[in-house]
Amino acid sequence: MSERVDLAILGAGCAGLALGARLSHDKTRVLMLEPRVSYSHDRTWCFWARPIHELSDLVSCRWNRWHIGSGDAQTRYQHASEALPYQCIPADRYYNWAL
Repeated sequence: MSERVDLAILGAGCAGLALGARLSHDKTRVLMLEPRVSYSHDRTWCFWARPIHELSDLVSCRWNRWHIGSGDAQTRYQHASEALPYQCIPADRYYNWAL
């Protein structure tokens, strides 16, 4: 390989892809080294965030209310947040966006 790059990232899983995608917006030349040749729907990422953010188009589900309970199901708490809903991004959507 004779092309020059600014940064090489070893591993193009979630973290490597996120870093590479972020840096490529800044015109940084990024080389990602990853042994796999294809990506699949192998996980989901869930998080609390504002309703509109950089990855909003990838979100498959949003919840403004959620329940947390104990193992014996006797203790249960309900939480709600309009400002920071709980959101889910499936891996296949994320991988397609990042690649």
